[in-house]
Amino acid sequence: HLNNLLENYLEPLKSASFLSSAEVNALFGNIREIVAFQRLFLQALQEALDMEPGFPKFDQPYEFRNVLFSIGSAFLYYASQFKLYSSFCASHSKAQKVLHP
Repeated sequence: HLNNLLENYLEPLKSASFLSSAEVNALFGNIREIVAFQRLFLQALQEALDMEPGFPKFDQPYEFRNVLFSIGSAFLYYASQFKLYSSFCASHSKAQKVLHP
């Protein structure tokens, strides 16, 4: 969905003439940084699952232990990156002003 946002909305709006560069930046904020982080985080989560080849067949709680530790470690490792969302949310009022002047 984030890739769709970049490709089908951000890029066309950057080349459109009805919004200024500042308005486009207000609408999308740091979305590129969020997408880059999401790609890294997704890769870390996928690696956690890949470490347990039998994961799809797990049906006992104890079998999930290593996967849960790996996923938890990924969250801890990237904890500071989740601040990117705070910046994005903080710019919400600016985006609203662009859409509803």
